[in-house]
Amino acid sequence: MRMFLAVLGVVLLGSVVACANGLGFFGSYWDTKDADSDWGGGAKLQLEIIPNVFVEDRGTYFPEFGEKSGDEVKVDIIPVEADAILKFPIADQFKLYGGGGAGYYIFNVKNDVDDVDIEVDNELGYFAVAGVEIALSEQVSLFAEGKYTWLDTTTTAKFEGVEEKQDDSLDGFGGVAGIMLTF
Repeated sequence: MRMFLAVLGVVLLGSVVACANGLGFFGSYWDTKDADSDWGGGAKLQLEIIPNVFVEDRGTYFPEFGEKSGDEVKVDIIPVEADAILKFPIADQFKLYGGGGAGYYIFNVKNDVDDVDIEVDNELGYFAVAGVEIALSEQVSLFAEGKYTWLDTTTTAKFEGVEEKQDDSLDGFGGVAGIMLTF
């Protein structure tokens, strides 16, 4: 069954890439209210719906998010996001853009503390972006954007039958920069 699902996932991903007219790779920075800040990387697919209106799917990976996670508890964050953006051509090679979207934020906790179980709830969040795209050729461009994310989650710690919950705000500003390949 796992093999079937893996093959199905690859086929679906391949069909999405074939429909897209842009594939981007980027580095990302995210500074949050309660969980410090960190660097990550990811990729996005972009599809032009009508002239200058695009939809995007993004996936990012932030390994061991934040300096405060320490040596015993490490949290990886994987945002899986979708958005719509509107591009404003300023010149042949220069476009400004803005938009927003929603994402599902997956938290993977690695805990080396004995007898303590720590979980962070996966949550739905929202974001807004504004950026610039500079074309190097018809097929290659560079982009940089500012991004603000609204995200709340709950951390649960269980120790010897006692459960403690803490609400965390991961709202915060970030930046994304990378390269876009256009088909």
